[in-house]
Amino acid sequence: GTESERLEHADALRTAATAAHAALLGDASGTDQPDTVGLVGFARRTLDQVRAHDPALATLSDRLAELTGHDEQIANHAAEHKEVVDQEAALATTISSFVNAGLLTLMALTCYWLSGATIGGAAVACLFLVLGFALFGKNLLNVWFIVLGVFLYARFKREPFARHINVAFFGAALSPIFTEILFSSALPLQASLPLAVATTLGLGFVLVPCAAHLFNAHMGHTLYNIGWVAGILGTLTVAVYKSYGFVPDPVFIWTTGNNGLLGSMLALLFIAMGLGGWWLDREAWHKQGWILRQSGRSPTDFVDQAGMGPTLLNMGLTGALGTAYVLAVGSDLNGPTVGAIFTIVGFSAFGKHPRNIVPIMLGVFIASMLKDWSADDPSAVLAALFGTTLAPIAGRFGWRWG
Repeated sequence: GTESERLEHADALRTAATAAHAALLGDASGTDQPDTVGLVGFARRTLDQVRAHDPALATLSDRLAELTGHDEQIANHAAEHKEVVDQEAALATTISSFVNAGLLTLMALTCYWLSGATIGGAAVACLFLVLGFALFGKNLLNVWFIVLGVFLYARFKREPFARHINVAFFGAALSPIFTEILFSSALPLQASLPLAVATTLGLGFVLVPCAAHLFNAHMGHTLYNIGWVAGILGTLTVAVYKSYGFVPDPVFIWTTGNNGLLGSMLALLFIAMGLGGWWLDREAWHKQGWILRQSGRSPTDFVDQAGMGPTLLNMGLTGALGTAYVLAVGSDLNGPTVGAIFTIVGFSAFGKHPRNIVPIMLGVFIASMLKDWSADDPSAVLAALFGTTLAPIAGRFGWRWG
């Protein structure tokens, strides 16, 4: 129908409406680009200055006045329609993001099932990481060659893939490299495709041994061990490509205006987690006390040690805390922040709990008060959320160190 066609072409409609609005009323960015209404008005005012001396120019000025009125009406209609198109485009983007996240998570879960892997705390953390990052970077195309690289390493070592599947999907943090090489380079597709495949296969192949060795550097005091490894490998990869003249273009997209919708969805999800945990284990609240006494130092599998019921309750509590922090500092719920919240939720099955994440977030908040940037800046908000990877430090050494 018409509505589905509008949603399908939402980006093109938004681009056209924005261009038309800018042509009529000027660019909202403040640039000095001429606009139709302004030019017609300028012509009319110019003629008005001399209309008393020439009846023909006076008539032309009157016609321009009529045209100005019509232009302003059209411009107002364009502005109203632009708002409608912007809302539809935002809705279409939100829907497609959640569809991408849902499908990718289901496919990852299928891989766990086919491999025969056990769904413990680390697997829960991994699946929530897939779900969260699929809202702002991972997609149905770019993750698989990283996963395949880990699979090939497992075959090379003659070990079951189930043993390394968590590393495979955690390591998909490197998946934007595939997209960047494939679509953002100046190379033709026949060159960029094999280069993207070879690069990400190689990264996946070395993830497992790198993760095993680099774990000893922090001894479990950062929960995102594979994230740290991926950061190092990603930095090296970008440096190599830069040495050949390939410089990736950084992209920053930060949407606003979705706090009501996304906040409601997250609230329902975390309430359901809490109730589900209590339904699975009537002692979940009592066992939550045991979880809060743990340092969270990796590996700490709450699913194995406390059970799924208390773990679900813990996940709901930390998710609510993460969401509350974003809203309390006046920031926005969007792909990056919801992804970061889901990361907290996932790792609440594998080390995080309210007592060891709150000091980290408060530390970032206090630091932001002492700087020239505010706590609601995107970088500060993401630092507070993703910084909870250091939760074991607060859990082991106390809130002051957190």
